[in-house]
Amino acid sequence: MPRLLKVQLAAGALSCAMIGGLGVSPSLAISPPGTPTSVPGSPSRSSSWTFSWAAAQADPGFIITEYEGGFDGGVASFGLTETVTLSAGEGSHTFQVRAVQTPSLGGAPARGPFASATIRVDTQGPMIRASYPQPNGISPWYRSPFTVTFTCTDPSGVANCGPSRTFTAAPNGSDQGRHSVTGRATDSLGNTSPPVAVGPFNIDMFAPSAARLRSPSAGAVTAAEPTFTWAPSRNKETSGYQRYDLEVLIGGNWRLIESVPYPQPPARPPAAFSATRNPTVLASSLPERTALKWRVTTFDNAGNQNSSAARSFSVDSSAPPSPAITQGPSGPVRDTAPTFAWTGDAQAPSVWSASAEGEDTPVQSGSGPATSATLDPLPDGHYVFSVAQVSPVGVVGIESTRSFTVDTVAPPPPTITARPPVPTLETGPAYAWSGEEENTFRWQVLTAAGASAQSPIETPLSSTTVGPFTPGSYTFRVSQIDPAGNVSGAATDQFTIAGVVLVVAAKPGIAKLPAVRASRLRPKANRTVMTRRPTLSWTKGPRGTRLYNVQVFRAGRKGTSSTKVSKVFSRFPKARQLRLPKSKIRPGYCYVWRVWPYVKKGFTRKPLGVSNFCVGTPAQLKAKAKAKATAKARAKAKARAKAVARART
Repeated sequence: MPRLLKVQLAAGALSCAMIGGLGVSPSLAISPPGTPTSVPGSPSRSSSWTFSWAAAQADPGFIITEYEGGFDGGVASFGLTETVTLSAGEGSHTFQVRAVQTPSLGGAPARGPFASATIRVDTQGPMIRASYPQPNGISPWYRSPFTVTFTCTDPSGVANCGPSRTFTAAPNGSDQGRHSVTGRATDSLGNTSPPVAVGPFNIDMFAPSAARLRSPSAGAVTAAEPTFTWAPSRNKETSGYQRYDLEVLIGGNWRLIESVPYPQPPARPPAAFSATRNPTVLASSLPERTALKWRVTTFDNAGNQNSSAARSFSVDSSAPPSPAITQGPSGPVRDTAPTFAWTGDAQAPSVWSASAEGEDTPVQSGSGPATSATLDPLPDGHYVFSVAQVSPVGVVGIESTRSFTVDTVAPPPPTITARPPVPTLETGPAYAWSGEEENTFRWQVLTAAGASAQSPIETPLSSTTVGPFTPGSYTFRVSQIDPAGNVSGAATDQFTIAGVVLVVAAKPGIAKLPAVRASRLRPKANRTVMTRRPTLSWTKGPRGTRLYNVQVFRAGRKGTSSTKVSKVFSRFPKARQLRLPKSKIRPGYCYVWRVWPYVKKGFTRKPLGVSNFCVGTPAQLKAKAKAKATAKARAKAKARAKAVARART
């Protein structure tokens, strides 16, 4: 075979071998591109990523014709370039790229292995969680310090978490026990989590005030198991009082004999609590002729507790019976030196004492055959008077007790919370006021000269309607009286009842009526309306106005002079327009009307405006209605004529 033919055959054989074995021949050694690098570096908040790589090396007889690849297994052509920009969403992604080579002399392409790089797109803030212990008191109250701890996680790393915070009550317990904290986290890329707020937490670490024991008195003897009586503390408790445990010391051990719940708001606590041994709590009876002690333990709603001082007593069924107290105060009294009297065995002397509530040592005491005692002057406070008879052999009998309070301090004046406008057209204006609980009130009305226009009236209510009065100036006075009879100073308010006088003007039939800031109201003042259903409108009230009170008064006939005024209409619209009902309006009469804005929690001191209008006489309204009907008929006839003309054409 000639030499030239052999070379051509060899080249053809080589070309066939390359084409036939594309991508599978073990003789192919196309290299992967260099490991891709990204801009920006990973992780990043960016959604646009530019990758670059070093060129791949083609096999002998091949050339690199393109690169292809993509994110997470996707394959797309990049062209003959060694850099590409792609978009990526939130999360971790793997970028892959490989070279595609083609035989120099033509044939099918072959693809090399992938080179890869992993990136993370992070635009979200870290995960943040708060952890804290469950309340260790009665939920939701804590009675000891605790810590709120924030924990944060993020794939990009956490730069800031929290901060954690330890809560405790204020040293004086005046913080009311409500606390909260907000945590926020930031990752290494600057992404910030939404704020996480926890709380409020209720904290009360302080023991409640102890109950004040009343009876039995210290060292008292009872014929049977007694009824134990105590007064609640009058100090405010941060978490609120929860219950009382009544306990008796028997044989050196304190034994619970009854639990008494404390009324929870809005219920009010009684002036005193009392209880006897509950057989289901302590089955055995209290031993007789044995030195015993009793106490009351107070629990608050956080679980804090405080026990009163223990007080001794004994049970002796053979002891002399108790006397009966027949005279003396019970409850509040202004008398600082009250007198007590009692009856009993005429042959038995008596022992008596007066003690401050909750105290064992008497502030005054006495004994002897007398059956009454007048105390020396006492300072204001709460007291218990106790009296018992003594047997011929000196055994002190069963006591009788009476609790009372010396109160000589007058309460402050009440606060007037609602009053009439100035001036008012009401002949019987209304007032309201507030004062201390359990107090009664005394009010009266004086004339401008200081004389009594309405005698003093005592009432437990906190509102009233005074009068009725004739036009003029007056003073309203109200005081409060506490249960001891102390009278406060008076809260006062002056009011004026304005008479509506129609003064005939120069032009007959037109009357002058009251008008104050009438430009804010429509129809215009002194206007005569030809309808029994006029529409009233007004300008906007001050900022925060929630509704309005529209009041309409009938003042008299047009062209007359009258002081008689009567309210005929009152409504509370939210809109600034109101159509009056026909039943409230009379032809030929004049009316005065006013608008009161209601702002936040009460009506304004002065009205938005006062205006007036008159209504046409029956003849005028009839003429108006007839003219309206005639105009309507003419309009219909004209429309009918136009229709006939169009039909003819």
